[in-house]
Amino acid sequence: MAATTYNETRVNLGGVLLLEADGKTPKTDEKSGEPLTESIDNLKETQATKIIANFKALNLAEPEPTKIQTFQYSEVSTSADLLPLLLQYNPNPDDAEKVAVDIIKRGLTLRQQGAVRDFMLDPEQAAVEGAYDLMIDAAKPGEGRRKADPASKAIKALEALCPGVKFDAAMLEAIKAQFAAQAAAAQ
Repeated sequence: MAATTYNETRVNLGGVLLLEADGKTPKTDEKSGEPLTESIDNLKETQATKIIANFKALNLAEPEPTKIQTFQYSEVSTSADLLPLLLQYNPNPDDAEKVAVDIIKRGLTLRQQGAVRDFMLDPEQAAVEGAYDLMIDAAKPGEGRRKADPASKAIKALEALCPGVKFDAAMLEAIKAQFAAQAAAAQ
């Protein structure tokens, strides 16, 4: 089976208004009174569309795309498809072989790093005597790329904002309850 392709469009937005905690009122510069804006780069097209629609729904100035580009991604179904695909773009067989090996090495490294993370974060996993052979896990069919759930992302973001403070799920729930109460009071 040959390589397949798919397209994905990415967007940079400029002039994105910063909003107050109520999510409706633009923040302004204390001295000039001008609205504060930021740029948001490398959004998927659907994300950019949602952001623009949200500002439109609030009757606020809509962010403007500053760069839009569609990219073509290539995927292979088998390891045998990789080298012929690379040879289409780099006809030097030695160079194409080196690139193929680099791609495989990077993929293998990522799989092994994932196995280390899973091993170390699993409270049921006991340490083993000697070196743990990561190929045991790396050679197993994977589940694909894992995405962090929204709660984990929020905890990570809060810890980045508050260095030295260790957040957990209970603290996040308390923060969510505070926001919900403030939102209800504002309505």
